[in-house]
Amino acid sequence: MADSPKRGRTLLGGLLALTVLPLLGAWWLKASIDGGEPWGTTNQGQLLTSDLMLSEVGLEALSSEAPTWRLIVVPGTSGCLEDCQAALPTLRALHLRLGKDSRRVTRTFVWDESSEPDATHLPSQSLAAPVTLESGVYIADPLGNLVLRYEWDQVGTPLFEDMKHLLELSRIG
Repeated sequence: MADSPKRGRTLLGGLLALTVLPLLGAWWLKASIDGGEPWGTTNQGQLLTSDLMLSEVGLEALSSEAPTWRLIVVPGTSGCLEDCQAALPTLRALHLRLGKDSRRVTRTFVWDESSEPDATHLPSQSLAAPVTLESGVYIADPLGNLVLRYEWDQVGTPLFEDMKHLLELSRIG
C-alpha cells in the first residue's frame, strides 16, 4: 500500500503528458505554418493554382475527347523555335520512357491558328486553336484541369519524374 500514492502520481503524470503533448505539437505545427515558411513540395514544374480548365483556354476540343492525362506543348507566338524544337524529341522519348503508363498519356501540340507549324517531330495529335497560354509544356489531368507548367529547359527528367508521380497516385485516366 505504500507505493499506491507513487503509482497514482505516475498515472496522473502520464495522463497529463497524453493531454499536453498533442496540444504542444499542434501549437508548434500552427506556429510553423504561420511563420511564412513554405512547406516543401515534390513537383518540379510550376503548380498552376488557379482552376484553369482546358475549355477556358480555348482547348474545348481536347476536353471532349477520351479522358487521359495530357502533355500539351504550346509554342511561342512566333512559332516553335529552337527551345521548342529541341523539346519535341525529348517529349517523345519521355512518352516512351513511361512504359506501360504511356497509354494513359496523350501528347498534343497546340499552335496558333494564324501560323502553320513545321511538321518535323510533331506528335500524332496536333491542334490549331486560339490559345491564351504562355509558351511551354503543360500537364492536364483527365478531368480537363491544367495542373503543371514547365519551361523548355525543364522538359526531360523533371517533367518525367512529375508525370510518373502523378500517374502512380492517380486512379483516373
